[in-house]
Amino acid sequence: MHRIYAAQNVATSKHRRYNIDPLELGRADEDARRSDLDLIGVYHSHPDAPVEPSQLDLEHAWPNFTYLVLSLQNGEPRDFAAWTLTQDETSFIREEMQIVSGPRPFRLSGE
Repeated sequence: MHRIYAAQNVATSKHRRYNIDPLELGRADEDARRSDLDLIGVYHSHPDAPVEPSQLDLEHAWPNFTYLVLSLQNGEPRDFAAWTLTQDETSFIREEMQIVSGPRPFRLSGE
């Protein structure tokens, strides 16, 4: 990963659901392409829930994307993992990660 974009959660029940604003996702993809980068996935948290993807995550997952999930317990980070959809799109497999350095999330100008 070379860049992280922070995007608003536009879901009506923000504590239990996430829904990225489609316009923000499109702007992030355009910005990445202008920089010769690819949009490779999304991240979100699971408040007071395990790091494993939920059924809702599975139902809304896109092939070839990485899903970085952060588990929070009582508002504190507990665990994180990267997941990718299986070929048959019926489950996730955990991806191996190595953190080298930490870029800070940023918003695109005009937001």
